[in-house]
Amino acid sequence: VVLRNDVFDVSYDEDTVLSSWWVKIPVYDPERGRGNSIWCPAHVPHKDKQLVRTGDIRDSELVRRDGDWYVHLVVKRSVTVQDEYDDVLAIDMGARWVATCAFLSDRKTTFYGEKVRRIREHYKQLRKSIGKAKPRQGQQVVERIGDAEARKVDDRLHKIARQIVEDAEERNALIAVGDLGGIRKDNDKGQYVNDKTHKMPFARLLNYIEYKAHDAGIDVQLVKEYDTSKTCNRCACEGVRETQGRFECPECGLDDNADKNGALNIGKRALGKFSKPLSEAGAVLAQPETQVIVQRDDEPANLSVSVGSTPSGGTPRL
Repeated sequence: VVLRNDVFDVSYDEDTVLSSWWVKIPVYDPERGRGNSIWCPAHVPHKDKQLVRTGDIRDSELVRRDGDWYVHLVVKRSVTVQDEYDDVLAIDMGARWVATCAFLSDRKTTFYGEKVRRIREHYKQLRKSIGKAKPRQGQQVVERIGDAEARKVDDRLHKIARQIVEDAEERNALIAVGDLGGIRKDNDKGQYVNDKTHKMPFARLLNYIEYKAHDAGIDVQLVKEYDTSKTCNRCACEGVRETQGRFECPECGLDDNADKNGALNIGKRALGKFSKPLSEAGAVLAQPETQVIVQRDDEPANLSVSVGSTPSGGTPRL
């Protein structure tokens, strides 16, 4: 149930006996024939107490799970992100790997998503078997296991996002993510690929990466993905993908993982390296938010990234 922030409140009072934390829940009073509110004692995890006290609570959710009630709080606060970085961590999201992450400086690549695929495939087969065995009661069981699947996938996405941000912190790297806006529109690639692509929780993962990165003072830049999957990251020529996971360039001979190639292109596009003809790469390219100097080399180059401002004006939302 969505709780509007104008009729919902969270209060702290250390002098009360039942609990120090109280949640004001709007309810309908049938005797009075109108809305009313009740104050319920609540438990706030220790790690979140300061955030709840100082943050601006927005529209939240009331959720019932296994007989217990939870309030999922949405808290808005301002953070400051740094404006200088030593590297770029580029992320390509796709059907096979929910996130392929590559550092632009040395091309070190990490693939995430195998456990997410396993969870989804397990529950997909479970739903099929339940539907066949219990056609009448099956729907209720399917709904329950759907909730279990969502919780497990969500937990996995949080862990992936946390690891990505920790890696970026370690190298002081800007995070560049391919913008998948419109991926489900006019993108029919057959039932098998559609099922994997359209049901992958890309937006949720991006949301987790953004708020964890902003909380760590790291900026996240969205980059247009157009042609990054079919362009060679070494020479910028059009390549060939005879299989889903392999990229080959007929010009320079690059033979590499296709998702890794796409991630590196996203990183270079974030720097503006391919925003001009290839012959001009290596010049100082100025963009509204980023100014960098890049080299045109086949080998990794040392990067210095300076970000003037964030898309949200320096105060990203959590």
